[in-house]
Amino acid sequence: MGFHNNKTGRYQLYSDSERKAYAQQQREANRQSIMSKWITVWRLKDERKWTDAAIKKYLGTPVEQNGYKVFPVSQIKQVEQSDAFQQWMLPRLEKLYKRDCQEYGEDIASDIKNASLALLRSHSESSAPRVEQILIDALKEVIGAFQPDELAYLALTSKIELPIRDRWAYTVHQLLPNQYVVSREWKRVDLAVVQDRKPVALVELKAMYSYDAAMDPISISGFCDSLERDERKALKLAGDDASVFTVLLATHPRTSVPIEYEQVIKYRNLINRSFRTFGDAHAIEKAANEAVSARFNGKNVIAAGKLPGGIAFDIEVDVLYWVMKA
Repeated sequence: MGFHNNKTGRYQLYSDSERKAYAQQQREANRQSIMSKWITVWRLKDERKWTDAAIKKYLGTPVEQNGYKVFPVSQIKQVEQSDAFQQWMLPRLEKLYKRDCQEYGEDIASDIKNASLALLRSHSESSAPRVEQILIDALKEVIGAFQPDELAYLALTSKIELPIRDRWAYTVHQLLPNQYVVSREWKRVDLAVVQDRKPVALVELKAMYSYDAAMDPISISGFCDSLERDERKALKLAGDDASVFTVLLATHPRTSVPIEYEQVIKYRNLINRSFRTFGDAHAIEKAANEAVSARFNGKNVIAAGKLPGGIAFDIEVDVLYWVMKA
């Protein structure tokens, strides 16, 4: 490979044309990389129909990348999802459509307008499912927000819905883009995701023990009725656009509780009674799952599982969960 260049008297690995082609390739690859992460001011105005005034109002000052004035794609998408921006953009698209009809004809003008509308709709339609998925993923991984064995300790000694709600809310707060606000006790709803001061998702939680469902499979000690009342309350606040989720949690000790923890671990007698009735933790968990599944039959259960809480007071603890979407 390579050749001796008679003009320079040196050995070259690549010809000048190969070097130029490679440099062009690199420039194009670099340009494509920049375009995937950044949008130039020119493209904002030409392709996405922004104005200079809107750029200044919603995005501020651009940064420079390889001599181009650009904004991050993620920032632009966040703004284009907002109600305020869309309330500004939609009348502008109508105005541009009327202008384009005179200049290009109705068919071309319709194509231009529909392309812009499709872009806006793709943002708004993808935002709600993304919030839902982040909520579910964050709940499944919320154990990572606790110290080792902390969840087991809290589950055995307190009402577990609040510690889980709080860590879950902060995890979702970290994962969602900045246009969303994650709130606890929003209008007396346990957890809310809000955008432009309007709810996008509302979440209500209730906590029980696995023995509540296993020992009382018909009424489940009233916890499901209480959760359904909370769901109705949240639906009134949700309006037409927000999703409502309800979450049932169940502290599940994997062994009975020794006498020395009688005043430490809540409901020791009821926990131990369930072990005497069913024999072991696996049987209690199975009975609890069957009772909840029967009680929620016909409901939209979108996630279920268990969080491994660790060990406290020599007792291994899981927290079972079921998530319903109204």
